Amino acid sequence: KKKSPRPSGTESPPSVRVCKGDGTVLRELGQAEIPALSEYAGGSWELLQIPARDGYLLDAALFKPDDFDPARAYPVWLPTYSGPDSPSVSDRWDGSAWTRFLAQRGVLVFEVNVRTASRRGQKYIGQCYKQLGVQELADLEDALAWLTAHPWADAERVGITGWSYGGTMTAFALTHSKAFALGIAGAGVYDWRMYDTIYTERFMSTPQLNPEGYERTSVIAAAEDLSGHLILLHGTMDDNVHFQNTIQLVHALQEADKDFELMLYPESRHGVGAPSQRWHMRRLQWRAIREHLLGQDAG
Repeated sequence: KKKSPRPSGTESPPSVRVCKGDGTVLRELGQAEIPALSEYAGGSWELLQIPARDGYLLDAALFKPDDFDPARAYPVWLPTYSGPDSPSVSDRWDGSAWTRFLAQRGVLVFEVNVRTASRRGQKYIGQCYKQLGVQELADLEDALAWLTAHPWADAERVGITGWSYGGTMTAFALTHSKAFALGIAGAGVYDWRMYDTIYTERFMSTPQLNPEGYERTSVIAAAEDLSGHLILLHGTMDDNVHFQNTIQLVHALQEADKDFELMLYPESRHGVGAPSQRWHMRRLQWRAIREHLLGQDAG
């Protein structure tokens, strides 16, 4: 007898059902079959709620390898977006082969919904007003402090990465926190005076009315405070987050005599779409993780 499809979630691939408006299931059409899940070592997501310093409960998810050993200390990899009202953690299937690859290689993958990205309403989204990045970083730091209080998560080997707003958060974290050994920042806004007004002024007001906020949230202004190893990625034809963000941050880091890396992707816009460039970028990320988090020769 054919098994009834399980509801899709972190532990089960998507299923397709025909339902009535009240949720009654009329017909079960099937569930995705992924033979590789039984053929290869993987891991599993664990959904968490983590208290921030003020008691707010952060939704988070942790991916552990199949052979997880609590007596071992693992590095932590934190992919993030963290933009306003844009959660990344939910009880849904994640078929990422990259996540499973990292787990197989001994890396804990950790994701966090900061409160301003929780989709819990304006009460929480509004806490980023006039200070984009500040509350978000505090929440990420609190979640990491909770995680690395466990002996199996190594506080000295934490990496963060993201693209667009996630790139902003990555570079902001490495210039406003000591918690990160590695950051790979893609196409970020590194000073909100260089992004479009329809988005920026919705959250930051204007530079004239909020000069302290613009200065406080600037990665460029904090270049001299860089901590950890920063890698900057950007498509040279980006027509969303203009390339000048990365160029000005590069200049500020050079002026501050800071070591960092830069990789440009010609003919790419806000996303890197060419398969050859995406493969190049993935190899770059893996080399950096091996060198800075796993302590392996990246040659």
